[in-house]
Amino acid sequence: MPVNEERVPSLAPRAGTPWMTGTLVAVMVAMWIALEQHGGSTNLQVLLRAGAQENILIWSGQWWRLVTPIFLHYGVLHLALNTLALWFAGSIVESTFGHLRLLLIFFLAGVGGSLAELLFDPRSHLITVGASGAIFGLFGALLYLGTLVHQRQNWGGFLRSVLLTVVLAFAYGFLPGSDINNYVHAGGFLTGLAVGATLGVPGYPGQTWQRFFGFLLLLSLGYLVLVSWPVPLF
Repeated sequence: MPVNEERVPSLAPRAGTPWMTGTLVAVMVAMWIALEQHGGSTNLQVLLRAGAQENILIWSGQWWRLVTPIFLHYGVLHLALNTLALWFAGSIVESTFGHLRLLLIFFLAGVGGSLAELLFDPRSHLITVGASGAIFGLFGALLYLGTLVHQRQNWGGFLRSVLLTVVLAFAYGFLPGSDINNYVHAGGFLTGLAVGATLGVPGYPGQTWQRFFGFLLLLSLGYLVLVSWPVPLF
């Protein structure tokens, strides 16, 4: 006797070039080349002129520094690690969530990471650059994806890999002498999880409560920013 099976869309990465992810990688490489040609990507003054995050400057009104650091990297190793991570995570997010959702998750998570650094270390003179917050946001979206489908499509191993990557990266950030900014990572990860869950995966059924959870998380993060803001907004 035939058995009726629930049919759901496959979330295996679809065929096709992840051109949006490739574009983001290309922009980062182009920015690194420009830094090298104008004094070097490890020159702090060059990074500051290019838009690196420096919280005192942001509080003075240079709000663009919440966005521009996403595309700047300190040296070729930093660039290589982040572009490889972006290609891995971004390709999967783009092929499942879609091009526009990838872009929204990437940018909002990047800004979320910058805001976390700004609010939890507001008077820091440290210079922060890199796409780590935005990339952790993509991992947050992948966590939502793995949670959504792991029982139906045997993504348990994938879900564990995402969690292990995130945990190891956070652990490394706590090591003595580490130059990893866990504020940026945490802000980016939570923002990416919230935005990814709120937007949802196109064509996949039964996401109502998961998307509602994502929306609540997004509202909670926004409220946290408002109550943590050190100066009156109104």
